[in-house]
Amino acid sequence: MKLELMSVTTLVLLLAVAVVVPATASLDHLPRGAAPKDAPHFAGDAFACDNGKSIPMESVNDEFCDCDDGSDEPGTSACANGHFYCTNEGHEPALMVSGRVNDGLCDCCDGSDEYSGLVACPNTCEELGRAAREAAEREAQLQREGFATRVRLENQAKQEIQVSVIQPSCCYFFRVFLAHSRVVPSQAKHHMERKERIAALDKEMESLERRVQELEAAKTEAETPEAAAKEVFDKDWEATMQARRSEAHANTFDFLDVNNDQSLTAEELLLHPELANDEQQGVTMKDIEALLDVDDDGSLSEAEQSVSLDHFKEHLYSHITKVMADKDGVHPEPSDPKPEYDEDIKTLIANADAARTAHREAESQKRLKESDRKKLENELNYDTGDSHEFAHMINQCYELEDREYKYKLCMFDKVTQEPKAGGRATKLGKWNGFVEGSDRTRAKFDDGEKCWNGPNRSCEVQLSCGAENKVLDVAEPNRCEYVMRMESPAVCKPFLAIDPAAHDEL
Repeated sequence: MKLELMSVTTLVLLLAVAVVVPATASLDHLPRGAAPKDAPHFAGDAFACDNGKSIPMESVNDEFCDCDDGSDEPGTSACANGHFYCTNEGHEPALMVSGRVNDGLCDCCDGSDEYSGLVACPNTCEELGRAAREAAEREAQLQREGFATRVRLENQAKQEIQVSVIQPSCCYFFRVFLAHSRVVPSQAKHHMERKERIAALDKEMESLERRVQELEAAKTEAETPEAAAKEVFDKDWEATMQARRSEAHANTFDFLDVNNDQSLTAEELLLHPELANDEQQGVTMKDIEALLDVDDDGSLSEAEQSVSLDHFKEHLYSHITKVMADKDGVHPEPSDPKPEYDEDIKTLIANADAARTAHREAESQKRLKESDRKKLENELNYDTGDSHEFAHMINQCYELEDREYKYKLCMFDKVTQEPKAGGRATKLGKWNGFVEGSDRTRAKFDDGEKCWNGPNRSCEVQLSCGAENKVLDVAEPNRCEYVMRMESPAVCKPFLAIDPAAHDEL
């Protein structure tokens, strides 16, 4: 007998129609609106409510709600909690609340819910049933093609893996693991290649670590004389500048100390009109006293009345050289730039720079290798499915363009959004696994770039069966929360083979 492939959903719908009803209950004598599964309740002379109450069969569908659960009025709108069964021959049966019976709206495709004559409902069940069957067949065909692609990918992976790929000198324990495991060939090849690469990276990093340590020692050896020479030079220069600053302080002080008694008084400062607070009025004793009153207590202490060189340097020099900068005898502090190092020091600096550069480059190479290794370890831990049906999507990206943006989904990595008009790509999220309980039909990409005055972006990828990996569309139902729909053979399921003759009988 010829067999036909059919989806699980279609089979369930067919089996649901084939309800076994006891011989004591005839479907032809069911009250209006009663479901076939409830036929035993209507088989006798009395009707039993769910709570045990018994009523005469004549009370069924009498427009009065006798049972608390509304089960005695399936064909009227008397009970708000009752249910009306639409037979819908030629299409799928339906169950609706009985309150919608004879409400003037055609709810059942066969029109059986509107029997009062208030409205004439056309029977559209054949048309709807045909459309539903065509849609089911299209879905079944998509499932068949998608699952065939999934099987083809697995078979292709089986052909790719060869014993010769595993070198005798590498990964002995991993080969033993493969020989005794139930890992499918595609995933075995995936694990093998990455573990071999990790082993190679470990050797490279060992060599780099030794190189980094050697260069660290060379850097230290080059930096020691460099630092010593620069320190001597810098100290000499600082000593020279400090001597010149002290000379400027002393010369300015001597210029203002008219009687050369190593002490400045208010009378001596009063000789300089530049110290006036009001140029038109000229310098006054009040101006000088305000200048000397450094602690601003309204009176002059002995140190403020007779200013020493140290007191002058600390409290008065800066202000006086600022307002009297153009006057001969006043010497601002020197601000000469530090001269270049001599040739011997320059040579030491060049040698140390070369050592630092070599060490920095080696450390950078080591970090890159460590990053590569971490990425490979992450890939080994990816959830690629019970049969590793998602393994072929590792390191693969899928794109979609709409009017404004180009979206890129890199499974197990990230989702990005790039303006078509130009500009940098924005990360909408990075891989965070499949949503628990979703049977791997929903994947999470979290911790994307932060929105302006909002949360970090995130994206959920919703997967459905398809013959190829293809991004269908992208939406943003909530601010900074994206939903991407994608077809993939990885989520296609196998079919049940059923007998067409049995189908006809059902």
